[in-house]
Amino acid sequence: MIRGIRHLRIDPKAQAETELARQLAFFDPAWYKYVFFHKSVVEQLSKIKLTGVEFIAAEGYLDSGG
Repeated sequence: MIRGIRHLRIDPKAQAETELARQLAFFDPAWYKYVFFHKSVVEQLSKIKLTGVEFIAAEGYLDSGG
């Protein structure tokens, strides 16, 4: 859980009106610390062995470190 975010929902109408490439990564300016990536993007980026970057699945994530 990301502190302060109880539910993250995508508006189906907005999604239908947004090209696929723009759906693969997004951020909320109020949560500048977090960038959300589609799993397919993470899989591709993980193949190039980036340093200093960590991808954490949203399922089960706790920002309190617990």
